[in-house]
Amino acid sequence: MHRGSGSGRGRRGAFGRSRGRALLGPWLLGWLLVPSLVAGQVRDLDLRWRTLRTAHFELHYHEPLGMLARHVAAAAERAHAGLVPVLGDPLDERVQLVLTDGTDFSNGSALVVPRAEVRLFATAPEDLSFLDDYEDWFTVLVTHEQAHVLHLGQVGGLPRLFDALFGRWWTPNNAAPRWLVEGLATWQETARTGRGRLRSSLVDMVLRADALEGRQPSLGELSGELDRWPRGHLAYLYGGHFVAFV
Repeated sequence: MHRGSGSGRGRRGAFGRSRGRALLGPWLLGWLLVPSLVAGQVRDLDLRWRTLRTAHFELHYHEPLGMLARHVAAAAERAHAGLVPVLGDPLDERVQLVLTDGTDFSNGSALVVPRAEVRLFATAPEDLSFLDDYEDWFTVLVTHEQAHVLHLGQVGGLPRLFDALFGRWWTPNNAAPRWLVEGLATWQETARTGRGRLRSSLVDMVLRADALEGRQPSLGELSGELDRWPRGHLAYLYGGHFVAFV
């Protein structure tokens, strides 16, 4: 009887392990495929890619963006030099800049996990955009995104020890509210370039209209997504003015 009972437990254990492997397999496959799928969104096999290295950046671009890439690389180094005295330099690596021209949308993005990477679109803002107050668009853009990198890359205490052992995965500043993260970068894009959104008359108009109508958003609303114009821009506008005031 004891052997039979033991055999039953063995069969159930084998079934449990088999079931666990069956569930684990698709999860691992998805985990391996996601980076490839994300990379595939910006990959065109007909493009000729080049890499331009500077003291603090590796700029990856495709032809015929060579002239623009050199301009962006110089702007990135100037932005870095201006930002470090304020935000520090927590990185021990070159930031990976990726410059593409596959959209009519003017924007950029930055991340620090698992490595410092900035993506820039080559398209400048259209008229009447909140981004339309600039002398050189790429100086404003790369200053904003590099401010994110230096801010979000600041790690200390236990997270720093964890990242030293396992790579950069624990970055507490990523948990900061959106209005603070974007507000700090918006403040720096203005302070370092002499233009930027905090000097925009269009931005002033939006904030004045909110004040006159008594509909200034709460901190919770700024951290999320307001269902009114200009929606996600408000985190940048209010956050930037708050950080500049502080």
